[in-house]
Amino acid sequence: MFRTSVGLLLPVLVTALAGAQNAHDLSSQANLVRVPTLVRDASGLAVLGLHAQDFIVEDDGAAQTVHLDEAAESEPVSLVIAVQCGRRAKRESGRIEGLASMLDPILANPESEAAVLYFDSKLSLARDFTANFGQVENDLKTLPPGDGGAAILDAIAYSARLLARRDPGRKRVLY
Repeated sequence: MFRTSVGLLLPVLVTALAGAQNAHDLSSQANLVRVPTLVRDASGLAVLGLHAQDFIVEDDGAAQTVHLDEAAESEPVSLVIAVQCGRRAKRESGRIEGLASMLDPILANPESEAAVLYFDSKLSLARDFTANFGQVENDLKTLPPGDGGAAILDAIAYSARLLARRDPGRKRVLY
């Protein structure tokens, strides 16, 4: 959630700096680039058990070394999915249609769990933590209509409190 905000603000900041000071160039170098990947078979099911050698990542045509975080699949995850229903959220609902399939690899671990939180001007815990991914998927397909509000900071704080009550040995994620 925070990476997206920083990712959106950085180009704006760079553009503003470039416009204010044309005499200075700004450059950066990244030694690690994350490439979140979901591989599906011909019938649309997630393909699990892939290894680093199964992928080719290129930068300007040059093959790059691939490192796969294989531990991520084996660790149990507690996930809160916070979905905005208010304001203009209805216009953006198409963007979350693929969310359920992106979560398949995470929730394929029987020890993983997810909760669903809807928010507009108020918060509504639609689904407390469950390992039943079918219920979570159904919640994501049946979004309630929201009002004109968007209590984003309240949703983050509430989600953090929910996650704080989970076992500290688990990965805790707010999406």
